[in-house]
Amino acid sequence: GSLRIPAEQQRPLLLMGPPGVGKTAILSQLAEELGAGLVAYTMTHHTRQSAIGLPLIREKTYGGKTCSATEYTMSEILASIYDQMEQTGQKTGFLFLDEINCVSETLVPAMLQLLQKKEFGKYRVPEGWVIAAAGNPPEYNGSARRFDAATMDRVRLLEVEADYAVWRSYALARGVHPAVMSFLELEPERFYRVEPHGHGAVTARGWEDLSELMQVYESLGIPVDRQVVEQYLQLPQVASDFANYLQLYDKYKQVYRVDELLSGTWEPVRASELRDAPFDEKLGVLGLLLSRDAYRLDALTDALHADLLAIREGEKAIASLPDEKRTALADKRNGGSSDKDALYVASREVERLDAYRQALTLEKVP
Repeated sequence: GSLRIPAEQQRPLLLMGPPGVGKTAILSQLAEELGAGLVAYTMTHHTRQSAIGLPLIREKTYGGKTCSATEYTMSEILASIYDQMEQTGQKTGFLFLDEINCVSETLVPAMLQLLQKKEFGKYRVPEGWVIAAAGNPPEYNGSARRFDAATMDRVRLLEVEADYAVWRSYALARGVHPAVMSFLELEPERFYRVEPHGHGAVTARGWEDLSELMQVYESLGIPVDRQVVEQYLQLPQVASDFANYLQLYDKYKQVYRVDELLSGTWEPVRASELRDAPFDEKLGVLGLLLSRDAYRLDALTDALHADLLAIREGEKAIASLPDEKRTALADKRNGGSSDKDALYVASREVERLDAYRQALTLEKVP
């Protein structure tokens, strides 16, 4: 019934790396995969009072004599963990403290207490919850400081680096815009670069955020020009090259009639033209075919196939399965899931299962 590794020796994980490289995404993915909770705080927003709690005056009796003594309310950070446990029923999870090396000087002693003893004042992090933190090296963040030896001796350090090959797998699963993916396949060296002293940056976060905007703009018929690209890719040469590539990308879409290909109709002449096209043109067309909608449809087909197999084998019943899936979807949303594609697919899965159940009810199939 006791912990094999005492709380004081459970070193929090510290992810150190440049900005926009995916430190927060790592923790979000881990929580999703484990079905665990995630409470995230950016420590630059906190003062000593908001992190530790506010003082209260209590009347206490010591040795028969009544006197006033100071106590503290529970930390806002720890209270958020208990709130999430109450709302979701999750007993395990991660407390993620971002930009931990940017805290104010007055908060440093309390942070050392949290890292080593898992306490803020007299209140403890619940058992089953793991502390993880992230920070930027000082050369990337003017308000960051280097941790001293006392702090580093209380954490497990992991250095996080930009790696396009790793991010590529993540980006494909998240449905990052195919224009971004095909451009980076041709120019992988453009994936990540941060200029010192804040003179500009192109990061993994920038590419993903730009992708989200591009997909919304496409649905609204709004063009994505260089001025828009420069807001996300803040190195002029990279922004210019990608904006030029987008013009070619749109040209490929019209020339090869990609919408017709996706609808299942095509002409032999199109295939012949594409066969003789330059490599980068072929890659651009391939990116057009591997759209986010295609990825989501593929994931939905897999999910429904698994559901129907479970019904056929008697493991699940069509009468109750839609409600089970709806409850699971609500739990994901209440738990703060950040995987929009997974939420979209789960929502469509529930709708389709509801339609199956309704059709069978109308046909009076038992």
